[in-house]
Amino acid sequence: YIIKKLIFSMGKNPKCPKCGAENTVPISYGFPVLDMIESYHKGEIELGGCCVTNDSPCWYCKDCKNRWGKYSKYMDRKRQELLGRFEKHKEE
Repeated sequence: YIIKKLIFSMGKNPKCPKCGAENTVPISYGFPVLDMIESYHKGEIELGGCCVTNDSPCWYCKDCKNRWGKYSKYMDRKRQELLGRFEKHKEE
């Protein structure tokens, strides 16, 4: 869940491809601990359940309830961004 917090804070959420709304949140997977439940009730994340696959959606639109994106591609992209930030920080 700590990694999800880092990813969540890395930038603006995408618009929903179905309705165009900006009222979107990342979908968080895993057994919901207290922090996740609090974030869910604040509307910061959507709970995706305990099981995640490469094809699991990674974004949720709170306006039209659409779920989209492949979790594996999203995680790979964010992992690369984090590694880039780490390498840049290491050089400083």
